[in-house]
Amino acid sequence: MKQNNQPDNPAHDSVDAVKQSFDSETSPQLEQQMQQSLQNFRHDLREHPYLHRRRFFNAFGQSCHWLWNRLLLRPSLMAGTALACIIFAMIFMAGSSTPSWAEVSEKFKSMSFAYASIYVRPTPLAQPKQIELWIGQAGKIRLRCGEQVIFANKGLLTKTFDLNKRSESYPDQMIYDILNALGDAKEVSLTSIIKGISSGKLTESTPLINGDAQISKDLVVFDVEDEYSSQWIRVWALRESKLPTRISIRDPWGGPSIDVMMTYSKEQPAVFFDPDEFAKKLKNTAYTTSDLAYMFLKDPGGKSLSRY
Repeated sequence: MKQNNQPDNPAHDSVDAVKQSFDSETSPQLEQQMQQSLQNFRHDLREHPYLHRRRFFNAFGQSCHWLWNRLLLRPSLMAGTALACIIFAMIFMAGSSTPSWAEVSEKFKSMSFAYASIYVRPTPLAQPKQIELWIGQAGKIRLRCGEQVIFANKGLLTKTFDLNKRSESYPDQMIYDILNALGDAKEVSLTSIIKGISSGKLTESTPLINGDAQISKDLVVFDVEDEYSSQWIRVWALRESKLPTRISIRDPWGGPSIDVMMTYSKEQPAVFFDPDEFAKKLKNTAYTTSDLAYMFLKDPGGKSLSRY
């Protein structure tokens, strides 16, 4: 009797693996993720530049057909009209695309100065605690938390001042979490800020576009969930400039909630991030705690932020 020593067929193995996958039950979590991915794909498909171009050029072609017969009788207008139509089409197509999370993150890093107002509530009904964060170039950081002003450079704590005691002090734990997350990078990233305010969570997965939360064409909204907890995060960004404007972190199981509002302006003077210059002002009793909280900060519109 001859033995069948034919080698295994890889194609048969692949077919068996596919059949086995379809026969097995899908977990509710995986099914939810697949549904979300499908919704994001449908939204991205609607926003795809190719479809925008098709809709635009269908209408554009009908208009051009109507104009063509008339322009043939007036050749002097043909060149100018054609050029105007081309410019309009380029502007339309350039502004129709949806920015990706990578583009939003890269745009944030390119800014010379950013400000974040962070509101933290340990429980849903607790009073919020505010932390103000100023981010300059070359890793320069300044924070205000309650009656403390904190200076850091490339994620390393430089000095902390207590405005009431007018002396050096130590920051609370959340300030350490933020600074540790920012790290020693010369450019502060959006991901590092999220990592800092969420105590290191919500950074493993790439945020996905949430089409249902986009109530305006000027905005794009991203969602991401923590794989190991009930926390989730939402980020709002401007579609055209790609700049993030708001971050929200929620925990439906009664955990902390965090809201961040972000603005941008021209670079602040170097003295604003200088702890030694701030220490000199701190010793002068002519300055109140309100004056010291925003000492050396320049408003981009030239408005006064303190008495001095």
